[in-house]
Amino acid sequence: MEILILKIYDDVLSSIMEGCCEALRELGYRVRVVDISGPQDPRETLNKEINDSLPDFLFTINHLGLTFSILDLLSSLKLPYVSWWVDNPLSLTISKEFKSNYLTLFVWDRFYVEKLKTYGFKRVYHLSLATNPNIFREIHLTQEEEVQFGCDLSFVGGAFYNGFLAYKEWQKGKDLAARNLLEQTLRVYFENPSLDIRDVFWTVKEILGYDLSIEEERDLAVKLELIGMSLYRKEVIEEIKDFGLCLYGDEGWLKMVGRRIKFLGRIDYQDLPKLYTASKINLNITKPQLKTAINQRVFDVAACGAFLLSDFRHDLIRLFEIEKEAIFYRDKEDLREKIKYFLSHPEKREEISNRAKKKVLKEHTYLHRMRDLIEIMRGAL
Repeated sequence: MEILILKIYDDVLSSIMEGCCEALRELGYRVRVVDISGPQDPRETLNKEINDSLPDFLFTINHLGLTFSILDLLSSLKLPYVSWWVDNPLSLTISKEFKSNYLTLFVWDRFYVEKLKTYGFKRVYHLSLATNPNIFREIHLTQEEEVQFGCDLSFVGGAFYNGFLAYKEWQKGKDLAARNLLEQTLRVYFENPSLDIRDVFWTVKEILGYDLSIEEERDLAVKLELIGMSLYRKEVIEEIKDFGLCLYGDEGWLKMVGRRIKFLGRIDYQDLPKLYTASKINLNITKPQLKTAINQRVFDVAACGAFLLSDFRHDLIRLFEIEKEAIFYRDKEDLREKIKYFLSHPEKREEISNRAKKKVLKEHTYLHRMRDLIEIMRGAL
């Protein structure tokens, strides 16, 4: 079987694709990577590559590279193509051009499978994220790396400052009832972050009996997930700043939380295993678009033999044995208590980390995911 891969330049997504390519080759499949971002016409470049290699199917992530022109080419050649979505896939629903008899979709969160099918996508399957153990593995840190990355508690992630700005902007000129509607929506969401914040909004709106104008309601609905993501992260980070948190991410954090927290800027993706290893506790704050799924960090930290404290998602229970292989927090109070406990019980951290590593290497690498993907594709070809 020959698989054609579209080259990806995004740091995180390219790392995922690299892990997929390594796994596919390890499974014995021929993999060719084509770059259609150059000065030549992308359609001509891809058409030549397809004619030369005669692949069984094309594979990309998040539909990257699949412009309408490329989709038209694939359909004209009757070439099956796969897109593994590791981000919110509902953007696919904005155009009928994305629907095709040659498309097979994989989504990292089972929440979206039926939703996409109701929009007319025929072949949609769930495929969890995983880790690349060639990158995320136990490493021996030098003394210099221990000093650079060592900390009691660390978090790596974006501030989503645009959401914070949207929150401030939306409040301007609104009456007390309208501001209260948003505040109550956020309060309920913060207590139940795995819920869809839009569903929370409609419920709170009905309970409060407050009516926004059509324009206001549409405007807020579009911004809600971004607002919720930003303010939820801000609230969690501010709650635990007294634990000596080392915060890595974009400059938006400085604008949201100031200098009250040890902000260390962006971290190179290749340095993440060092940070995970050097941190006594690695914190995970999941993006709200993941409704039931767990993100890549859960698998990556475990593969490094390091300890993770994550917020709750149902896949934690489905994929790990809670309290033995994974630990989660439900709210800010629970988070504080578990940080205190695990900082003072290094032997417990080590026991859980060792079990988590064994589970991940046994069941949750890209080798496992690509094996599942190929099995499904064999039935579709």
